[in-house]
Amino acid sequence: MGTHAPRIGDIADLFVRELVTDVAPKHPHYVIRTKPRADRQVQERLQAQGFVPLSLKFFPSFLFLKFHPSQRLQIGSLPGVHSIVGFAAQPSAVNEEELEALIRVAESRLPVGPAPFPAKGMFCRLSSGPLEGVSAVVMGDLHKPMAVLSLSLLQRSVAVEVEREWLGPFDEDHKKRRL
Repeated sequence: MGTHAPRIGDIADLFVRELVTDVAPKHPHYVIRTKPRADRQVQERLQAQGFVPLSLKFFPSFLFLKFHPSQRLQIGSLPGVHSIVGFAAQPSAVNEEELEALIRVAESRLPVGPAPFPAKGMFCRLSSGPLEGVSAVVMGDLHKPMAVLSLSLLQRSVAVEVEREWLGPFDEDHKKRRL
């Protein structure tokens, strides 16, 4: 008779811990919009709860986070959180390929600047350099090309200086397929 029934609080704790540590990595990234200059504060609070937020310096006031959609109220109520990007009161997932490309840009330490969204230019996949394999729209002249990468959910783009030798073959039909 040494066994006892678990309390409701214990079950709820286990459920939340399971979501954060096991299920959340299987979910896509969502975007958390923070209040001005609250990125660091929100990031620390999320980490304290077991989340792994991602911050990209060229998108201030936005954090990227994997979580179960049922946790949106828990996350949205944190001090410093402005909102969770989505539609019809549901969080919208980030295109993982676009996010991975932007992470590679941040890690490459190449010069980055703002760019118009949607980008106008020729589509290509970079064939060498630190962004090898990344798809981008190439703007500017071929002597000093700029690769433009976009995050469709936020309708924002960044331009990265690349070397001409890094450019792969151009694909004129790709833009037609994407639209």
